[in-house]
Amino acid sequence: MLRRPGAFSAYIKKLMEAKKGRPKPLRPADVVRLTGGKVNAVMMSSIMRGNAPWNTKIIDALAKALETDPQTLRDLAAKDWVTETIEYFKANPSKVCGRSIAELHRIPLVESNELQESLSAEGYPLHNGRTIVSPGEYGPKAFAIMMNDTTLKPRADSGDICVVVPIKRVKKEDFGIVGTKSHEILMGQLRMDKNYVVVEHLKPYNTYSIERRNVRFVFRVEAVLRGDGPERQGPPARG
Repeated sequence: MLRRPGAFSAYIKKLMEAKKGRPKPLRPADVVRLTGGKVNAVMMSSIMRGNAPWNTKIIDALAKALETDPQTLRDLAAKDWVTETIEYFKANPSKVCGRSIAELHRIPLVESNELQESLSAEGYPLHNGRTIVSPGEYGPKAFAIMMNDTTLKPRADSGDICVVVPIKRVKKEDFGIVGTKSHEILMGQLRMDKNYVVVEHLKPYNTYSIERRNVRFVFRVEAVLRGDGPERQGPPARG
């Protein structure tokens, strides 16, 4: 059993989100029904808690029900099981998997001027077309944003790549993106108090206050990759 939510579970939850042609998210019971009972309620509950199934028939049934590539799900399940085994034995990932495999963890890459079209209602990329090698381990929900503007200055400039992760609380000097229940996406320096999340554009200066009850997601910039002698937290971006 995985001790923390894995990549397989995170991807299944993303596939269950509301989308065009399906205004409401799928419930676990809906997925059970769509698989024709090949995945039962107990299995689905385990998956939602973060456990990857050790059965390719279950994985393939989920892929068919959720209209996704079965090989993608198989790869994510294998990754979770390998991760669990490495953690159980307290092993060195590069020695178990090989250094090249351990280093080449890729995350989705989206454009800052296309966030409205590229992100789901929960703030995750809808498509995994472009990717970069992650500069570190930021969890299964991390992705990268190629900046085409200066809304994250001075943290990031146009041409930089920002790695972002979901958070519940904003820290001092945080920069990132906020999504609202009215489907707005705002980027800038973040502040949070008891009732509001505040987004500031510093250059030029603008400020937006969103009631916390109307905030759907908040993602924080965890790393910035630059092409000119960067502030980095790992290997350079590729591809």
